[in-house]
Amino acid sequence: MQSEAFDVAAFARRFDHHAREYSDHLNEIFDHMRERCPVAHTDAYGGFWVLTRYEDVMRVVRDDETFSLRAGMSIPSNRNPGDPPTFLPGDLDPPESFKYRQILEPLVSPSALAALHPFVRQTARELVDGFIDKGEADLVQDLAVPLTAIVTLRLAGLPEADWPHYVAERYEANSDPLPPEEAMRRVMERFAWSRQAFLDARERQRENPVEGGLVARLIEARVDGRELTEAEYISMMINFVVGGLETTQALLGSSWVYLARNPDQREDLRQNPDLMPAAVEEMLRCFSPQPGLARVATRDTEVGGQPIREGEKVFMCWASANRDAAKFDDPYRFDMRRKPNRHLTFGTGAHLCLGRNLTRLEAQICMSEVLTRLPEYQAVEEGLERIPDSSTLYGYLSVPVTFTPGGKAG
Repeated sequence: MQSEAFDVAAFARRFDHHAREYSDHLNEIFDHMRERCPVAHTDAYGGFWVLTRYEDVMRVVRDDETFSLRAGMSIPSNRNPGDPPTFLPGDLDPPESFKYRQILEPLVSPSALAALHPFVRQTARELVDGFIDKGEADLVQDLAVPLTAIVTLRLAGLPEADWPHYVAERYEANSDPLPPEEAMRRVMERFAWSRQAFLDARERQRENPVEGGLVARLIEARVDGRELTEAEYISMMINFVVGGLETTQALLGSSWVYLARNPDQREDLRQNPDLMPAAVEEMLRCFSPQPGLARVATRDTEVGGQPIREGEKVFMCWASANRDAAKFDDPYRFDMRRKPNRHLTFGTGAHLCLGRNLTRLEAQICMSEVLTRLPEYQAVEEGLERIPDSSTLYGYLSVPVTFTPGGKAG
């Protein structure tokens, strides 16, 4: 229901996905725009088009020739015209992107994730052991954050003991509400420490080779018959580490809050653990951790009957597409048994998220651990802290809960 204090029509006319109102009123904004202005223009950040219907978003994401990533994935852009890609392969169009994607794919293949499963499970168990006897915890900061950081660093071939630094770096970036241009500049500054850590890891790998891990793969990788440049190496490491740290955390935070507020659904899932994979897919649809990404038109075209000129940017709202009643029956119903469930949370086509199955694995294990060991946890509503800028990440920084203390699993 629309808030009396919030003018959704006025916001739609001056759409700003970095504004706090966007985070606080996401669904009512998208409901209004899908119905009244599904392809809307805003003057924010130099101007861009906002796409809110499933059909229109799908039209853009499947047309890599007409809609390019050459201006970056975000608005405002994460790089200036002519700059090399900040995130590889995320900032490249096919077929160039495929050359870099194939380097990463073996790290997150089904066989690689099957081998990783016991480590993720054991890590989750140990993290819950760290607070289960206290009767209170922050499920995001005490479980989701360290787990995703430790797992990501293991896959990357970086020291797992360094995870608190990466976490602190990203927490500051996500919790400090700055003007978007300044926030982007700060983000790139924060990568300075990571850049040196990545270079140090490469040197250690060369001196004492260790099998597996992204660092080792990047050293051995060849693109068009040549070694990766230092800039390419750093870009791929940043893309992999940052991506691995955030999506699962945001998804789990929203899901834990929803299940705390809907204990009947939580108990249904606890009693029927075989529903967990499908439940995570519904969480991905309902609580899209990445609300949207940008493209730029390479030629004059149209979307949803609206002319789009060459050089104009479009913002594809995954979160809105995932709530489109034209695609999903009763889209606001959380249905763990929903079939089919072709959500767009991970995109589709040539840019389908490489880390999608890692996110699924981590989410299923964390959710199972909580439902098994903290089955009646209660969210501390006054302590919930949402990410203030939901332009590219929607979820909670903090989800404090209370529960009946339990014993350690060992």
